Amino acid sequence: MKNTVLALAFFVFLFAFAAKPSFAARHEPLVLHSDGQELLTATSNCDIVTQFECNGKSSWPELVGVNGEIAAVTIQKENPNVHAIIILEGTPVTQDFRCDRVRVVVDKYEKVVQVPRIG
Repeated sequence: MKNTVLALAFFVFLFAFAAKPSFAARHEPLVLHSDGQELLTATSNCDIVTQFECNGKSSWPELVGVNGEIAAVTIQKENPNVHAIIILEGTPVTQDFRCDRVRVVVDKYEKVVQVPRIG
């Protein structure tokens, strides 16, 4: 009985303290072309923050309707702290917030269909 209690206490300790995720975890977002091919993989660390705590310009409404690759270059010129990631409309994405990422959502004609913003 004593061994069972000790084993249970050990697993509770592991679960409660050792299994906590890192808030500055390493991510590897993919830059995708409209045909689904990978163009670039970028890695960086980003702490959990809100859009209001990010540096530089945070949204680009003027780029809706523009070619996605031109939009990505424009975004990175206007805010060198971010990586513009081109993705096809409807592609599943993570819901985590990152100051160093802007998703440029394009349609099958490679035109931007949503306002690109930090996140």
